[in-house]
Amino acid sequence: MSPEDARSDFILAAAAVMFGRLVLRLLFQVLPLPDGLVAATLIDAVALFAVTGLVPLLLLRYRKQGPSGYGLEGPAASASPGLLLALPFFAVWVISAWAAHESTAVTFAGRLAPQPDVVLTVVSYIHRFAEFAGLLLLFGFLIVRARDGFRRNDVRQLEALRSYGIAAAAIALVLGLLLMLAPDQPNRWNFVLQVAGLVALVLLADRFVETKATTTRATVLAPAFVALLARWDIFGGNFLLSLYIAVLAAGAVIVMAVLVETRTRSWTIVPMLAASVIWFALFSPGVIV
Repeated sequence: MSPEDARSDFILAAAAVMFGRLVLRLLFQVLPLPDGLVAATLIDAVALFAVTGLVPLLLLRYRKQGPSGYGLEGPAASASPGLLLALPFFAVWVISAWAAHESTAVTFAGRLAPQPDVVLTVVSYIHRFAEFAGLLLLFGFLIVRARDGFRRNDVRQLEALRSYGIAAAAIALVLGLLLMLAPDQPNRWNFVLQVAGLVALVLLADRFVETKATTTRATVLAPAFVALLARWDIFGGNFLLSLYIAVLAAGAVIVMAVLVETRTRSWTIVPMLAASVIWFALFSPGVIV
């Protein structure tokens, strides 16, 4: 692709996710919505995919590109080693539930397990799949377009993973320590635990990256910047907590970008992203509505 086309695609997809949520919130305040949790969850799922995966999907069809257009270039069998990258998300979840003297089974059932209402169960799973599919399309697409569309400031993949990934963890740690000072903050040490999970994710991804392979700074940082702005809910009421969650999300996208750039290990992002969707469902539920 020409750099101009790649940049325009990147900007369109980034704008959809950064401003789409705000636009939808304004529309939902004006338009009448059906009552009931099932309808709200289904509307949320459709809206979520619309602002994440829909624009990349339409652009990929317009450009007549396949899976390589959203970064999945290597063999699909490389997804299985990516299960290792799902461990930090579940480890943080289990340890935090244990530290709070809660049953991990109860915590899981409260958000993700089947509900007594069968229809609600199906719709909630549709919501999680819409979130997973939308994020996979969006960030894979942004990584590939950033590779083609921006100036080439080459950097070794391993260096980018370690320096940018640990930098994101350090920023999240500072924000987490500030949040720990709040007098009404329960489970204060969860912030440190979650930052440790991001560090563990970086260190585990390290083993999938070749020492001498290179990428560009924009390929790694531009999608992470989009993730930061998309997750940072400035008008949500808790400015600092939202920024903390956004920085954690940006750190995870840095890891994704480096793994996509390995080409042969790109499918490892699939189980990692699925685990991150479950984690955010547990700790940061509600995306649009």
